[in-house]
Amino acid sequence: MCHKLFRAGIALWPGTDQLHSYTLQRELELYGEAGLTPAEALRTATIDAARHLGAEQSSGTIERGKRADFFLIPENPLDRIRAIRDVRLVVQGGRVYSPEHMHRALGVTHWTHTPAMRLGDAPLLPGQ
Repeated sequence: MCHKLFRAGIALWPGTDQLHSYTLQRELELYGEAGLTPAEALRTATIDAARHLGAEQSSGTIERGKRADFFLIPENPLDRIRAIRDVRLVVQGGRVYSPEHMHRALGVTHWTHTPAMRLGDAPLLPGQ
């Protein structure tokens, strides 16, 4: 049904109020199972959502002058949407976050390791 709605031009805006995006990742996977391509599924949660909220001038795409909130993953989600579950690093509001620290704060057992990273002589993550 989701695929038919999308193809008919009905806007889909994924979202969740639960567990800090873990269910959002699953929702995007389900969009793929319903027939959307990975690019279409990701677009619903980025530029399409930003347009719906009237925020496309400041978010929704990676461009100069826009907010730079993003996460790093080790493979291309356009090849495999499930790759969005393997977050290695999060940058939000100009701050760098380790998934390990975020998971610990949420009481979630992490399943990935944050690689050591430095910018010149300065560590990118607190505590390094």
